[in-house]
Amino acid sequence: MKLENKKDFLREIDNYEQTIIAIICFTHILRWDDDNSNFKDDSYYYIGRKMDTTNNNRIKPNNTVRPDLVVQINNEYGIVCEAKSSFPKNRNHWREDFEQLEKYDDDLIGWITDNEQINIIDLILLTHYSMRNYVNDYLDDNLGTQININRNFAVIVYSLVEQTESYFFLEKSFGGITNNEFDKRLHEIIEVPLEKVLPIYPPIKFNDVKPVIPYIMDILWNHIFSQYPTTEEFMEAEGKKVITITVNLKDIVNRLKSQFGPPKIEHDHRQREFPRTRWVKEAMEMFVKLNHANINENDNNEYKIKYKYAKITNPLETFINEIIEYNKEDEKNNKFIPLNNF
Repeated sequence: MKLENKKDFLREIDNYEQTIIAIICFTHILRWDDDNSNFKDDSYYYIGRKMDTTNNNRIKPNNTVRPDLVVQINNEYGIVCEAKSSFPKNRNHWREDFEQLEKYDDDLIGWITDNEQINIIDLILLTHYSMRNYVNDYLDDNLGTQININRNFAVIVYSLVEQTESYFFLEKSFGGITNNEFDKRLHEIIEVPLEKVLPIYPPIKFNDVKPVIPYIMDILWNHIFSQYPTTEEFMEAEGKKVITITVNLKDIVNRLKSQFGPPKIEHDHRQREFPRTRWVKEAMEMFVKLNHANINENDNNEYKIKYKYAKITNPLETFINEIIEYNKEDEKNNKFIPLNNF
């Protein structure tokens, strides 16, 4: 999908952020023990975890899959989730998305157990409430014919409701899961208070899907670049002067992973880290194209940032507008830059 205006970019970013919140909220209701006000023993969650398929896998035998979310509730029971905020208008393109779920319909290997396996695995499709009827209709028409899933499978829909406080609503719209307690709760609407739940988790801003480039640029500008100047440099700038800072690609990627990526267990080779280096490289190259940075001629992974602290009041919209104008100019020379991975 080609993004052509600010509204398109902001919608994609909003979908990306809501998907991450949905993953956290769904994880929370599965792992949280209300009686003890803590996480259940032997429970874990992973975003984009590397799992191995078996020889019996119908779609991808003896290979690797990377579900959007893996939740280990205990040593016997786990849930594998595919998160997708929306689907293409043309339903002929939906088959590939549901094939992902079919890949997970297997005795996947990669759990935190002695043999990395688990006895019971349920499959979940996590999608936005606006897709509820479309997805249900599609499954009614195709499940058991074009789509074959043998394990317990359910569709969970989510929506954000902002009133005096912000809540995330989760509800089962199709199918069922093994645990009767969870199944019953999800059959009703579960309200997750974001002000109480999100502070329990790291400030995750990335999952295993590449976001649009302005989103990465905004995080770099607001949260990473500001870590480089000294207090004296900020005081001297007085909010007006451009501060030139030197950054290295590897360093800023590591900062993004540690500060805004999904949590990782030490020495766990299965857990991937986000964002990917190539995503951040694209964002840095865009800073250069928009004249916010220069690249070191002797080291293409080192950049000098023209950091205008407090001068750009809304960096995200500024970058979006500049990119749109840049592309309009470059389209004339057939140099349009793709800014997303759709």
